[in-house]
Amino acid sequence: MQRFLNKVGLFLLWLLLFIFVITPVFKLGGMKVFALKVFPPLLSVFAFAYLKQLPRKFLVLLFALILVLSFSLIHYTIAAYKDNTFLLRVGVGILMLIGALLIVSLFKRAYGSAFRVKLIDAIIMSTTINAVVMCLQILYPPFLNAVSMFFEITVLLNGRTAMVERINGLTSSGGAVLSVIFAFSLILLHFRKKVAEKPGPKRWLVMVVIAMNLVGILLSGRSGMIVLALYFSFYFLSNFSLAFLIKTLSIVLIVVISGLYVLDRYSENSNTYLLALKRSFEIVLRLRDEGALRTDSSDSLMTMFILPEGTNHLFLGDGNFGRTEGLTYVNSDVFYVRVIYGLGFLGLLVFLIPFLVLAALVLSKKGQFQSLLLFIVVMSLILNLKEVFYFGTAGYTQILCLLLTAHLLSGHESSKSDKQGLIADRMPE
Repeated sequence: MQRFLNKVGLFLLWLLLFIFVITPVFKLGGMKVFALKVFPPLLSVFAFAYLKQLPRKFLVLLFALILVLSFSLIHYTIAAYKDNTFLLRVGVGILMLIGALLIVSLFKRAYGSAFRVKLIDAIIMSTTINAVVMCLQILYPPFLNAVSMFFEITVLLNGRTAMVERINGLTSSGGAVLSVIFAFSLILLHFRKKVAEKPGPKRWLVMVVIAMNLVGILLSGRSGMIVLALYFSFYFLSNFSLAFLIKTLSIVLIVVISGLYVLDRYSENSNTYLLALKRSFEIVLRLRDEGALRTDSSDSLMTMFILPEGTNHLFLGDGNFGRTEGLTYVNSDVFYVRVIYGLGFLGLLVFLIPFLVLAALVLSKKGQFQSLLLFIVVMSLILNLKEVFYFGTAGYTQILCLLLTAHLLSGHESSKSDKQGLIADRMPE
């Protein structure tokens, strides 16, 4: 009986992380329950009740976010326009950080010194399940109908034109940010061997995970491919391996050739799957057909680096971030531009403080996650040149907070129970 209860406890812990990362919208009767709105506040309450004290370095980042929140709140009260877009983002970021602390603490409590690799496995499992759902909702319509009875699920994130069709699965949002969390999942799979003490999962399971997360990237956006390309470029520069290079290039060639074959074979078909695939392969198609390394998005992005007019607007902003109904539309997706419009250069400097604190915290503590976290922080700054990756809600923030908390909590197994874990290591294999 105790063994069964232990397994149930671990299942609920992994389910908690899945909901935390994917943030689905549940259907309960005629009511919709947004996990994003319910879980972060609840986890924060439980965190303060469960945890005896918060780690000092964790408090430093929390204070930095509270500083940004305070600045945003003061600016909101005095600004000409009332747009709470980024005010809410920072608030969600604070709740996500506290929620991540609780989840990582529970993983550490359950698994002891093995909590890092179990945390990685749970994150990978979460994104892989969402990728499977994305595929099934297109390929098998009855599945979509069945899932829609319990979850708010949409086939399209955006249906304005054929080239912006993207699929989001169970997540409450999607697009470029969703493609990035699939990329992070593949990076974590590669990174896993660095923290695992035991042999990894079977080869067939690894191939399934790779395939599903690659499909997830292709169905949601191209940003994930950029993240993967940059990560493995840095990896090859510092850890060159001919065998691994051949394996990686083989996977890339298989994906590209398969994608081009499907698009050419079914070029007259206009279903959602092919439209999403065509969008992801746009740069390859343009290179093959036109000899140009460009996409519609890249062309559009180059027109989005704009600045407001007027010294006061440049320095302090006017409170309008350009996406709230009833306010003037700012024709830019770039995070830095939208913050300058809303909060000015002063606000942009304040909003960058958490990234500086993040980098300082990661550099101040050596550990297995240090290089990975530094890469994520740098990628955050780069991706914000494309659109808003500032404490978003499609899993990116959650993964960052989970890995950061695991990094800060590493090396503090003070007792035998901390090293062994209260549940997992007391269960037979």
